[in-house]
This record gives sequence, C-alpha cells and structure tokens, in this order.
Amino acid sequence: MGDVVSVAKYNASSASELAVHPLANLGNLRRISNFDSVYAAIQARREGVYSRLTWTSDDVYFQPEVHDLATLLNHGLHAQMLTGEHDEVVLRPQQFIDQIFENV
Repeated sequence: MGDVVSVAKYNASSASELAVHPLANLGNLRRISNFDSVYAAIQARREGVYSRLTWTSDDVYFQPEVHDLATLLNHGLHAQMLTGEHDEVVLRPQQFIDQIFENV
C-alpha cells in the first residue's frame, strides 16, 4: 500500500511541476535523453569525487551495456545493480539509499 501512496504523490508532484513550468520541463527532455552517466562518473572521478553508478534490475528505460561496465572498470569505478524499477529512488528513497550503501 505504501507504494500506491508514493506513486500517487510522485505523479501529482510531476503533473503540477509540468503545469507550472511546461516549457522549461519539456525543453529539458533533449538534455535528459543525451545525458551519459558513465561519462559523468568518469569526469567526477577526475575531479576527485567518489563515484559509483547504480542501476535497477527492472528499469525499463536504462540498463548498462557491456561496454559501459567495461569503461567504468577501466577507470577504476564501480557499478552495482539493485532490485527495483526506474523511479525506485523517488518511490522508496530511504530504502534505496540504504541498499546502495549496504554494498559499499
């Protein structure tokens, strides 16, 4: 039942944000779709920021490719696959974050 409430809150928040700032939100879709998390993690590492990429097993939008994982390893970075869906961090933030750090 907690998931239903979380999903409803997330949907309401997303809808209101889109209604208030439609052009800004729709204008960012191209930037979002072009974002490369592997490249961003490598850049962060070069700047001295600890980086670890996390994917979720049931994410229907993004899954790492073999070359993504190889690139991360070649740069000394780690990746992990957690159980969950695309919006896991929004739906169950504390549980998701706890799960990330259980594996560090």
